[in-house]
Amino acid sequence: MRKAFILFLIALASPWVAAQQTRPTTRPTSAAEPKDALRLLNFALRDGDRNAVAQAFETHSPQEVKLVNAMADYAAALASLHHQAAKSFGKQGANAVTGDTDAESSDGLRAIDKAEVEVDGDSAIVHYKNADDPPVKLKKIGGRWMLPLSQLTAGADVQSEQQRLEELGNQAHLALKTADEIAQGKYKDASDAAQAWQSRLLDVVLASATQKKGE
Repeated sequence: MRKAFILFLIALASPWVAAQQTRPTTRPTSAAEPKDALRLLNFALRDGDRNAVAQAFETHSPQEVKLVNAMADYAAALASLHHQAAKSFGKQGANAVTGDTDAESSDGLRAIDKAEVEVDGDSAIVHYKNADDPPVKLKKIGGRWMLPLSQLTAGADVQSEQQRLEELGNQAHLALKTADEIAQGKYKDASDAAQAWQSRLLDVVLASATQKKGE
């Protein structure tokens, strides 16, 4: 189960398309092209590659750096949860706990392949076909295409960003906690573990919503 902010990140790299036969896609060696930057982010989110997730974004302030790091930490924690669930319950069991990350990644890579790219100097806009997601903006910096974090935080005030930081931190902590509990044999099966994980995520969302109402 992926929460809203990570869902939006994944939407940038892998908007949903109709299920079809998967096919292998080669991992790019660099972000020299706009689509390759999105492909690298897709793989990084799937694999929980913290550094690769963080390097995909352009930031302009210490607060933005903290937010990117929090997103990267959560992606890494979620991948750890998936891997531990797979080790304990098998691939299908892991999919029940965190979702089928391989299928999500494959769908996203196909969508990137079909997307149209407008390049204007060091700026680019990627338009996805058959997707409701807004176009994705990228900037070329030092020969690499990156995603400006500002397109995720547009309109958010400092307090909202701080709240998002705390939420991501809590989610990452809970993902690692659930992974540890699975490793210790606390859950009898994948369904049990999935219920615990989803319940914990819901608690984080409800706590955040309650805090917003009290402001």
